[in-house]
Amino acid sequence: IVMAATVHTGMAVVVRPTPIRILQAKPVPCHRRRRCHAARSALAAGAAGAARGEGGAECSRRALAVHGAAAALWAGLQPVSLAMADEEDDEEDDPRYDSQGVLVGIDKLKNEVEFKTIQLEGGASYKVPSLWKDAQNGAWADPVGGPQVQQVKLYAAPTAVGDVTKLGKIERLNLAKSLPVPKELATGDLVGLGKDQRDGVTFYEWDIALSPKTCPQEKQLIQGLCFPDTVVLLSACVANGQLYVLEVRSDETQWKLGSKAIKALRKSFVVA
Repeated sequence: IVMAATVHTGMAVVVRPTPIRILQAKPVPCHRRRRCHAARSALAAGAAGAARGEGGAECSRRALAVHGAAAALWAGLQPVSLAMADEEDDEEDDPRYDSQGVLVGIDKLKNEVEFKTIQLEGGASYKVPSLWKDAQNGAWADPVGGPQVQQVKLYAAPTAVGDVTKLGKIERLNLAKSLPVPKELATGDLVGLGKDQRDGVTFYEWDIALSPKTCPQEKQLIQGLCFPDTVVLLSACVANGQLYVLEVRSDETQWKLGSKAIKALRKSFVVA
């Protein structure tokens, strides 16, 4: 854009063109590639999933808004009032766990942190900090920090496959059809998935964000749709002719304050 600037030089008037710079918004730098990648992947997956709706109908702005909110929530991009930001922003670094919730430096910390094993049916088990108290119905609480996990629950069903990978590629599995889990999980927003190997057994893992059916207007994404407020972590494996799925459920406050410990709980899941 060029504007004319009038300059008076004695009796003469000189008109000089003056260029005006157009300021352009710069993209926000991505200091945490993992988080940005997760958000982009979740948004892409959500958009693709919505587009594959019944009859091949074009995905609606409503569906995209829901998936976008879940991805933003998980990536730590949501408003502070939602109190469910990624642990890298709101949780102080905990030397016991890495970014994926895997226990590290145990030799140095064994005198400071102790864990207890919780036995489940069929030889399945998981570990929690020894200070945590059983709050009944699969919930756990810390004597000082209060409730840590809403629910830890094991699902099992007979299977003819010898390994969870035989069920198919993790990104293509339909949770409601492939796993013995509640149907509500299949309708949640999938914001992360992965594969792990422990003691020679392969585990599939899913991270899911659930939204309440009703909520106050200030917590609505758009009219009638609520921001996610619950995180569900799943871990599935095949052992002893059974398909086992461990569900770890936490609310927004628990996730904000202890997401690394919650991830570590899931990582400790094994079947003997």
